[in-house]
Amino acid sequence: MAPPPPEPDGDESARREMEGHDAKEPEQLRKLFIGGLSFETTDESLRAHFEQWGKLTDCVVMRDPASKRSRGFGFVTYSCVTEVDAAMAARPHKVDGRVVEPKRAVSREDSSKPGAHLTVKKIFVGGIKEDTEEHHLREYFQTFGKIESIEVMEERQTGKKRGFCFVTFDDHDTVDKIVAKKYHTINSHNCEVRKALSKQEMQAASNQRSRGGGSGNYMSRGGNFGGGNFGRGGSFSGKGKSVDMGEAEMVMVVIAATMDLEVMGVIMVGDLATEEVVGVMEVVVALGMGTREEALEDMITTMMVATLEVPNITH
Repeated sequence: MAPPPPEPDGDESARREMEGHDAKEPEQLRKLFIGGLSFETTDESLRAHFEQWGKLTDCVVMRDPASKRSRGFGFVTYSCVTEVDAAMAARPHKVDGRVVEPKRAVSREDSSKPGAHLTVKKIFVGGIKEDTEEHHLREYFQTFGKIESIEVMEERQTGKKRGFCFVTFDDHDTVDKIVAKKYHTINSHNCEVRKALSKQEMQAASNQRSRGGGSGNYMSRGGNFGGGNFGRGGSFSGKGKSVDMGEAEMVMVVIAATMDLEVMGVIMVGDLATEEVVGVMEVVVALGMGTREEALEDMITTMMVATLEVPNITH
């Protein structure tokens, strides 16, 4: 199934937004994309089904402008987020004899980002402070849904926290709900949350990026990634020297520039993790690409993720 398109806009959407919505909750958080609709489904039959879980301020089946034929998807907007939660909790949904696929709507701003429409159950959480423990993470995220696991990333030798973690849930909708909120305060600290992608999904995201996308990714030891807003080019430059990005049997250096400009990295060689987490600045120095200060300034300025094709690195 093709990724759902962004929500409709224009005067009609503006009119709908003005009619009966809760001003305290953004429309984006109250909207569901409904995919897999029967071509026989109308605005009326779609509304009749989904208004069982709350008041709808808008309901539309998207149609071809010329032929007026249904495009097989639509949008429903509830008056409050709790009604959206109720509708998602009632899955699966069948409309006009056909099982449909409801998802929380993706904003036009986020729609083009790699992974935006993927259904995943794991999130990346960045910007975690040293005084934040696993129980703080659990207490916060369990309010969104059932947690299956929490993996707080630490340095192998020292046990020092690296400032990010991965949280896995039992339902992809929990991830969609969390990501839609974007910014979260955990243990009195601001954190950023992204979807975590598998290696295969990350490869697809990389292909999108090479065709003009603009997102990079974080990595965990388990080979999962979380979306981020990173660099623009196919090489990493420093002190007049560049290393081209490759695709196989290489070293992948991943950085996470958090809100307080902390930087961390994870080393991967091909498909085999070295199981050793190292500072990105140290890697750049080892490659002769610049000083630690230059590396820090460069990476924070560009927020770049680089895949470095390097034959040998000694730690």
